[in-house]
Amino acid sequence: MRPCKRGGFGPRDKHGICRCDACNEFNRAQWRLRNVERAGYREAWRKENSDRVRAYSQKWVANNTKQRREIEKDWRRRNPEKVKAMNAKAGAKWSTTNKGKRNAITRKRAAVLLQRTPSWADLAAIQAFYVEAARLTAETGTPHEVDHFYPLQGELVSGLHVEGNLRITTRYRNRSKQNRFDVDLMWDLEIERLTTPRSQRGQQGDHHEKEIESARLSRV
Repeated sequence: MRPCKRGGFGPRDKHGICRCDACNEFNRAQWRLRNVERAGYREAWRKENSDRVRAYSQKWVANNTKQRREIEKDWRRRNPEKVKAMNAKAGAKWSTTNKGKRNAITRKRAAVLLQRTPSWADLAAIQAFYVEAARLTAETGTPHEVDHFYPLQGELVSGLHVEGNLRITTRYRNRSKQNRFDVDLMWDLEIERLTTPRSQRGQQGDHHEKEIESARLSRV
């Protein structure tokens, strides 16, 4: 999809007019300039009939789910700072009002990490990932976290808490992924492993082979 002249990626109506947030706001502003009195009447009517306006909006969303998703996706793409602030506010509110659930999740996560950390894991190398994630967070202002290639509690496969199963990514990408398994990434790692001579793999390669084998066994 090509962007419109204002850089948006929203859907177009039957007349070919772009309906992204930027174009909609521009058209609304132009209409208000040409119709000052009508704009004032319209705003007053909306306030007096808020229930009807809300019902109409809900009906439109129900009948135009695909278009609504495109509009929301475009807005999120153009307003990353607002999205980040909204997510942070929602997360903080949930943690405050659900302290018991938050503590249970934290304790469960700690227990899983302990259970999925083998004796041969390089703890110093694992710690380095978390140190680097913290550095990137401070440097960029975007929260970064340590993700597991093979989820520790995945439905398809489950991996181990070892350095060969870690990567640093943004908090948004990590939490959007949840416990799903990235099949494309697995094949990239397998191709890299198979095309690298054993003499060049070193200890990291041996750990990765153990991780691959662990994932296969988890599927049995």
